[in-house]
Amino acid sequence: MARLTVRRFAVYVFAALLPLALSGQARAGLLSCGSTSEPFAPWQDTTNYVLAPNGNAEAGTTNWTLTGGAKVVSGNETFYVHGTGESHSILIPAGGTATMNSACVSLLSFWTRFFARNTGTAAAPLKIRLVYKGLLGNVVGILDVNGDEYAGHAWAPVKRQLMSGGVLAPLTATSVQVRLSVPAGSGGAFQVDDLFVDPWALR
Repeated sequence: MARLTVRRFAVYVFAALLPLALSGQARAGLLSCGSTSEPFAPWQDTTNYVLAPNGNAEAGTTNWTLTGGAKVVSGNETFYVHGTGESHSILIPAGGTATMNSACVSLLSFWTRFFARNTGTAAAPLKIRLVYKGLLGNVVGILDVNGDEYAGHAWAPVKRQLMSGGVLAPLTATSVQVRLSVPAGSGGAFQVDDLFVDPWALR
């Protein structure tokens, strides 16, 4: 346990300090995931994020694979951090899975964050798995995010999730799948919306 704790601490330190050591030109070369914003600033998170492709579900199931009853539904997260005109989210019932098929990831990608609410059993968890893929679409790494995510009935941002991109993910990874699932029989029913990734851990 101590070894894992030290390893995680090292990742956090690396995430915080490495971008500061890079020149502007080097940073520009690493940032290739699109324009960024600070959507979680109201929650004291000033990390720069980019919305994952159709991370707001406004284009239906585009870039999502939904199984086990998961589906796109009406109803946006109530903070409208990506735009007041948006009106959809993804519902994941118990036994369901919603997989973001491809999101940009680079050497310095460390964080992912999104909004969620649970309209089912309060104790039901949301599981998060990251599947890293190489240039040819081959799987080069899998990471089950430590700690299940829980949510109340009201919309709220989930905790900032460590993607471990710059240290623990394979250096050959060019994209990542974000797989969200609710265990069968748990009674959970999660709505998720506005999935963002931090393309290079800029603070």
